[in-house]
Amino acid sequence: MDKIKKDENVLDWFEKEIQNDPELQDFENEFGALVEFIEEYEFLREQNKLTQKDIAEKTNTKQAAISRFEKMRSKPTYQFLNRLSRAVGGKLLLTPAGEFTVTLPADLRELAKTKAEKEGTTVAKLLISTLRTELSKDVLAQSPENKGKIILMSKHSSVIESEVGENIADLIGPNQKSHVHTNFTSENLKMGVSGYGR
Repeated sequence: MDKIKKDENVLDWFEKEIQNDPELQDFENEFGALVEFIEEYEFLREQNKLTQKDIAEKTNTKQAAISRFEKMRSKPTYQFLNRLSRAVGGKLLLTPAGEFTVTLPADLRELAKTKAEKEGTTVAKLLISTLRTELSKDVLAQSPENKGKIILMSKHSSVIESEVGENIADLIGPNQKSHVHTNFTSENLKMGVSGYGR
């Protein structure tokens, strides 16, 4: 294992080490999700000024059990992780689609929450909408002939319509209409695509 350089980011260094070490790769595959959970849990615990004793009381367990967990010296159950999440003011999310799941960095959380509240939606829906719009614009820039397909995938087509500068109904074309159930309005497009997002 190489030593970290003074000006090197710890996470970047660790990422390089993992790529070059099969044992670390095995550890990452086995315990990476738990390590991330503990990092987020500890961040929320510190942010909310909670001690191990506070967490033990909130989870109806012993402080020693909390200490063992934080040092990765125990194998927590789903129920325990759920109780810990609630104790620090969070919400547990468990998914096998880890490659496609992102935890918003702490410095963006309040911004996202404020914007979502302003738009009358949830943070998750706001992020998906924003990502969908940005990825669609990127794909559109690379392949203009795919305008119709991109718009079919978008739940927020009015945003893309303004970016494309064309009417969505014209872009979808007659060949796509059999796959789309539409209700067009000037402001909003509601559509369901057979087999998509179900």
